[in-house]
Amino acid sequence: MDTFYEQLVTIKNTGKNLALKVLIWFVAILILIVLTLLMGSFGTIVLLLMAGDIYLAWFLSNKLNIEYEYILTNGEIDIDRITAKRKRKRMLNFKCADVERMGKYNPAEHANISYSKTYFVCNVDENSMFAVVRHKDQGLVLVIFSPNDKTSEGMKKYLPRQVSRDAFNGN
Repeated sequence: MDTFYEQLVTIKNTGKNLALKVLIWFVAILILIVLTLLMGSFGTIVLLLMAGDIYLAWFLSNKLNIEYEYILTNGEIDIDRITAKRKRKRMLNFKCADVERMGKYNPAEHANISYSKTYFVCNVDENSMFAVVRHKDQGLVLVIFSPNDKTSEGMKKYLPRQVSRDAFNGN
């Protein structure tokens, strides 16, 4: 029987993210004010530039809305990044059998270890987990993610026995 689980993780807006959105709209409004002052001289062209300015500000601020989708299919995990609910990009693909270590994420544990790549594909909090994966193309990779109970249960079957025991406390 095939195993298939999907999980969507929405990234919460941080202070930096909100500040960037405010900055985008602030600059857009300044440009609108300048274009309004030029309205008498150039007419229709200025109206088109105003519309373009508003669209560009909306497009850029919307691009900061990010989600990640975890897809578990028969022991293989695909992690996709979804930007603005319209653009999807495959971030990582690995087999559960290639996971060398897994458990609750504690940044201090990984501070002195050099990984070839680190993926943060969740909001880092007390429920975040890490997986150290020996990836065929990228080498030793650290993935910080937040699988829900259904995804975790599906992964248990395919992880190496010791990794599963360590990650899920023998359950």
